Amino acid sequence: MINKNKVRLMVSMEAIEQNKEGKESLAVCEYRRRDYIGLNMIFTFIFSVFAFGIALLLFFLCKMEYIFDNFDISLITGGGIAVIMLYFLFLIVCEIVTYKIASDRYQEATRMSSRYQKCLKKLADSYKAKE
Repeated sequence: MINKNKVRLMVSMEAIEQNKEGKESLAVCEYRRRDYIGLNMIFTFIFSVFAFGIALLLFFLCKMEYIFDNFDISLITGGGIAVIMLYFLFLIVCEIVTYKIASDRYQEATRMSSRYQKCLKKLADSYKAKE
């Protein structure tokens, strides 16, 4: 005879496994929290450098005529300092946002993984009780 509780547990576990977030959560839990957040922050740093470089290139392309018409050493030093400060501000904001998002994702993944582990333990216990 089919045990309804076992079927419910198996269906809930299958729902977690087949769900896109469930697959990601089970994969995320393979990492330690510090490693997962660090990896995300490294990727953010790399992509932030590229994004800022592209934005800076587009800005200079748009303002090229103004820069060449008003070429002055004070414009270069003042603009360079402003660009460096803006870059560090941009990088800090991106890293803070990444830390928060990665931390929240990891917490949610551990919650989903613990639900999956509880279902698995109940299912194993039910099979042991039957024997």
